[in-house]
Amino acid sequence: MSIFNPLYETKKRLGLLGKNRKDCYSRFLQTKRWKKKRNNIINEKKVCEMCGSSFYFNVHHKNYIRIGDELNKDLQLLCHNCHQIVHNKKPRTNSRIRLNTV
Repeated sequence: MSIFNPLYETKKRLGLLGKNRKDCYSRFLQTKRWKKKRNNIINEKKVCEMCGSSFYFNVHHKNYIRIGDELNKDLQLLCHNCHQIVHNKKPRTNSRIRLNTV
């Protein structure tokens, strides 16, 4: 008798099971399901959650627990520069960065 695991079944259906997690994630980002979810987040939130910018969006996964079945709270709308910062990479030097200050 096997135990039904909905997350496993979703990953299997989306072709996300494999040895290389990065490769599976890259494939997932090309799916219609992800593109629809991404567009919904952009249309819902409309501005970068870190700096308030309204262009060059990336939808950032705060965690990778529910890949394929993400909840909105698992995702964060970021402009490209803030997304780079979150991943400890350098932002684009030819574009402005505006950070919210308290």
